[in-house]
This record gives sequence, structure tokens and C-alpha cells, in this order.
Amino acid sequence: MSEKKFNTKLSSLSILASAFTASLLLGAGTVHADTNKDANANTTVSQAQAAVNAGTTANAATATTKDQTTTTATATTKDQAATTGTTNGQTATTGTTKDQTATTGTTKDQAATTATATTKDQATTTGTTKDQTTATGTTNDQTTATTGTANSQIGTKDQTGTTNHKPDSPGSSTGNTPKAPDSGDQSTGGKTDVPTVPENPESSKATNGGPVTSLPKKYQSEDITGENITNNAKLNAFLATDTTKAGKLNDTAKKIIAAALREGSSVTMDQLTDSAIDVLNKVDLFNKTMDNQYTLKDYDSITNKVVTRDKDTQMPLTKGDKVVNMPALESVKDAETGENATMDIWDSWPVQDPKTGYVQNWNGYQLVVAMMGIPHKSDSHLYLLYNKYGDNNFANWKVAGSIFGYNMPVTGGQWSGSAMLNSDGSVQLYYANVLSQLGSNHQRVASATVNLGLENGVVSIKNVENDQILFEGDGITYQTFDQWASGANRGGDNPQNRDGHIFQDDDGNYYVAFETATGNNGSNPEKYENLYQWGRYGGDANYNLSEIIKIVGDSDMTMRAQLANSAIGFMKLDMSNPKKPKVEKLYNPLVQTVLTGDEIERPDLMKLNGKYYLFVDARISHATDTDLSKATDSTVGDNVTMLGFVSDSLTGNFVPLNGDGLVLGASTPFSWRTATYSYYAVKINPDNIKGNSVTVNGKTYTKDYFVNHFLLVNPYMGNRGEVAAS
Repeated sequence: MSEKKFNTKLSSLSILASAFTASLLLGAGTVHADTNKDANANTTVSQAQAAVNAGTTANAATATTKDQTTTTATATTKDQAATTGTTNGQTATTGTTKDQTATTGTTKDQAATTATATTKDQATTTGTTKDQTTATGTTNDQTTATTGTANSQIGTKDQTGTTNHKPDSPGSSTGNTPKAPDSGDQSTGGKTDVPTVPENPESSKATNGGPVTSLPKKYQSEDITGENITNNAKLNAFLATDTTKAGKLNDTAKKIIAAALREGSSVTMDQLTDSAIDVLNKVDLFNKTMDNQYTLKDYDSITNKVVTRDKDTQMPLTKGDKVVNMPALESVKDAETGENATMDIWDSWPVQDPKTGYVQNWNGYQLVVAMMGIPHKSDSHLYLLYNKYGDNNFANWKVAGSIFGYNMPVTGGQWSGSAMLNSDGSVQLYYANVLSQLGSNHQRVASATVNLGLENGVVSIKNVENDQILFEGDGITYQTFDQWASGANRGGDNPQNRDGHIFQDDDGNYYVAFETATGNNGSNPEKYENLYQWGRYGGDANYNLSEIIKIVGDSDMTMRAQLANSAIGFMKLDMSNPKKPKVEKLYNPLVQTVLTGDEIERPDLMKLNGKYYLFVDARISHATDTDLSKATDSTVGDNVTMLGFVSDSLTGNFVPLNGDGLVLGASTPFSWRTATYSYYAVKINPDNIKGNSVTVNGKTYTKDYFVNHFLLVNPYMGNRGEVAAS
């Protein structure tokens, strides 16, 4: 396929996520997808609030308050006041103003800061200050939502920024691991039969369960199969430093070392332990980097951008002392205890048209499903929120109640997913049905029909029917819970089968993308031998050699490499009865992190401007190379990211946007009130844009261009578990 066909430059999946609107799915940020031949170009973070009606700006929960001012961390200029349109009194600005102070560090009022472009009279400082002012141009009356935290590392619940390799609950919820059940399956629905034969993309070069194509994937392992090791002066000099070890190296190992030395490697014989030599001898140099393989080099690249606070991808900032809680959450009936309590809220999503991606209008209302629970409790259930369609007033959001009722067992819960309207007005919910088993979370992709009532402006949940398990792994393409449970290092592994995202293609067929792990009996199982697969590293010989030596020399990284097998799974549905969907066909993963990482979550799939875009959330702390999260945590204080991929085909060949996939990267410590996570992108409905044009950062676009090249990105702003205090 021609390189010209791929929008791999995210110069505009330009973030209307700058607008930290007072919302559940926080922030009006656009992601602008320019058609560009350069696969490695950077994303720009920008913002546009251009008289866009909140009912369609991406979800019901992007409601903002009157006179709210929203900001972004992009280009700063002297005395800048680059407003880009108003909605209900809302002003969206871009950049910083004269004499603005940008700081980094923990502050009394927790004002978020940036280290990106500075301007005349703008000071950039590092340290702890009182009443710290941010560098985002935020003004008074800005309101943002209390919607969860983004602080969990691999299983940590102590919010220290360290990891202990226990699997997390979704959406960085803290302390929400349910208690172990007494016995048996406590599912609220029945299990459906699942086909077990995946569709393998056709390719004569296919290895690692995916095709090799000519698409512009930036990070691919260097081909050194033809490296000269005969009469190679540098190699011979290296081998002469320890003839005993040199005698243990076969030609494959020598090719890797010779290529690395040619590229400037400073490797020494002392670094070549017996374990490292064993791996180098067994590396398959003919193993190519697949398009669907997210490599170690990809992780390395996004880490560098986060650490250096790359201006094009750094999460836009907001002013901490203007954050307020959603009034509707001050007193909500809890699904488990039945008591009224102030609720945490984290992962949330609108009820959307699965084909257009637009927020749907249900009898004049916009609907949002959200994970909520009482702070500090193992309490993770789904609630329905609603507001008048197009209402921008944050205070007008209301809670209809717990979707699955009350007196829910503490041994289970419901996690993230997606939702659409059925033809009769009922909501078809896709979610994760979770049981606490074996000290972890048994996750199953599930579906249920939610019947609603409306009387005197009050939306109510009448009942839930057709609650069923849709998929929980086939053991071949996707891992089952039993396979996870049988692992020797279960405590360090991450069971995953959640976050089902419903999507309808132009041909009318329905699909679900979901977070999962590769199956033990397929072509990409979790195993130590993945260290031998050259294509998964993604760099030149110098980089790949250094990673092999580092990983093999560290027992923790070695274990992670063996267990790393996260994936975004994909399946086609039989929708002959939309209220009782069934799995019709399984496909190979759209993206996988075998060897390189053990969690990518919340897939978000859409078609935009003729291309298929896939967005996921990921923590660098789940990467195999633990040096990466140490770098982000020590410099920024968090390691959360939003990654993006693009393809001409729905079922494969997704390549990372911006070269490494980074769309948004952490910009504040996880313990700050302004920390964000669970990024979710939604398409913008042209019917809700006033006028025929939209101005973003001084540049005007036609409405048609804008809706086909920009997305609204909505994170939650975290205080999950009251990490930033009550």
C-alpha cells in the first residue's frame, strides 16, 4: 500500500483535550489527522472550542460551565490571548501570557505546570512553591470535574509511584480489588459459545501472528542477516578481549555484536553473561517487526517524549485551584451498601452511534455510563448519568442510579466498555463483568440491555435484561483466565479481558475491539523464548543488543519479558438479535505488546476521513524495561499515555501515529488534583457546530474539514481514592 494513504502524522489529532471542561470525560481536545506522507511526524497538542454544541462535541459529559475558561499547553507567545470561539460564555485560549510563571513541582494549590515553549518574560522554574501559577493561561471561573485518578502502577495501591507487579484494576482505579468469592461463577448472565478459529491475515512474510507490509512503521528491527563477520577488525578486537567467552558465541551472536559495534556500541565482554550469550545465540534474525507489534523501541521513544515534556504531545494543563466536584456526585446511592455517599468517578463514556461515533440523542437527553464507587473501598460498579442534549451546564448533570441495581456483591463489579442505542430506545451496554478470584480479577467481555424510563424530566433505569458473557478468551488467539491462573508467575502476570468497544463498519457489520492478552496455545504465547524474536525489539543492532543485555541481566525485567503479552483483540458479532449479540468470528490482535509490555487498555475504534483509527490508554510502568517508568516517575511524577494507530483496513495493519504512537503523555504527578488518565476520543457531530467554519489557534477550517480531521479527547481528572486529599 502507498505510504501516501496513511494519516500517520497526528499534527492534528490536535487536542481539544486542552479544554479541561467540567466534565466526566474531561476535556475538549482535538486530534487532527492531516494526510501526510511523513509517518514519523509529531502530534501537535492544540485546542478548539469553536461554538461547538456540547451535545455532540464528543460526549454528553463534555459539559462546561458558564464563563469557564479552558486552556492548553501549546505554543506560548507574548501577551497571547488566542481565543477560538465561545459556547455559552465559554472561552478557549491557547498559550501563555506575558509575565506568566511556569513551574514544576508540588504546590499548595496543585497548579499543573509545563516545561514547553516559553515566551518573553515567562519564567520556567523547578521546585515547590505556594500558590503556584500554571503556564497554561488559565483564568478565573475555570471548572473541572472530580472524575477519578491516574495513579496506579502495576498493581500498586499505595500511590508511591513504585510497582510490585500485581495486576491493576482498570482505569487506574485505586483500591478497588474485590474480595475473593466463596465459590462458583457469580456472573449476572449466561455464557455464550465462542468460535475458536481466528482469521489470520494473508501474508507470505507473516510471523509473530501478523503481516509484514510496506506501511510507514518507524520502529522496526534492523535487518542484519547479511552482517559481515569475516575479517571484521572491530569484531575481532572485541572477541580477543576474552577468548573463552568468544568461543561460546555462534555466528548469530557475532552478527549482532558486529553490527552494534559498527553503530558505536560500547559493549564489553564483561557484560556478556552466560544468560546473555545463550539468548544472543538463539535470536532469530529473520524474525521481522510486524505492524501490529508495539516494540521496545516504541516504548523507549514515548518515554523520551514524556521525560522531555514534548510540546506536541504533553497533556494540556489546568489550574488546580479551580477544580470542583460534580454536584450530582455529592450524594449517590451506592450499588453495594445502599447508603448515600460522595462518589469517585473514573472511566466513563457516552452512549454513541456505533457507526458515526456521534453522541446519541435519547429523547432529548445525552447519556453517559461511568464507573463509580465510594472512595477507599473495593467498589467498582456502573452508573448512568444524564443531562439535556446540548446542555453545557456542569451542574445540571444527574445520576439515574446503579445500572445493575443495589445490594451488589463485594466479590465482583462492572468495568469499562461502550454503549449504543437499540431501535426501541433501550441501551445496549458492552462492559466487563468482573469476579474476584484467586487474588485477582476474572474479567469477561459482557453485554446487557438497559431499559430506561422518562417522567417529568427524570431518567430512570427500569430494568436490565439479556445480561450475558460475550467472550472470555478462546485459549488460542486470546488467553483465558484458566490459562492465566495456571502460570508459574501468576502474581506478576496481568489477566486481561475487558473494555469492549462496539463499532459498526460501512458494510453494516458490527465488531468489538477489547483489551486482552494473547493465548497460550496460539502463535504468540507468553514465554521466555520471546526474547529470541528480533522483530519485537524494534531498534538497530546497538539498541537491541543493549536491551537484551539489560533485560537478561535483571530478574524482574526477565520475568516481565516472559509474561508480557497484552493485546487489543478484535471480533465480529452476529447481530441477528441486537439485544443478544454473539461472537461470529475472531481476528488476530489489532495491536500486541508481546515481550514489550503487559497492558494497553480502553480501545477506542473509529473511522475518520476514510481511515480507521485506534486509540488506547497505556502506562509506561507496564513496559518490560523498568528503567523507562523510573525515568518518567522521577521527572514528571506519572507515566500515563494515550497511544494512537491508523490503518486503511479494519482488521489489521495498524501502525503507530507519530512514529511511536504517542498522542498524549503525562504532564503532572499522579498525586496532583489535576492529573488525568483514561483518555477517550469521540468524533464531533457537524450538526452541532454553529456556522460553516471553525477557528483553531488562529487558523480557520471549514466545518467539513474540521469534523473529518479533528476528534474530541476526553480524559478524567483524577482524585481516585482521594490521592490528592478530600
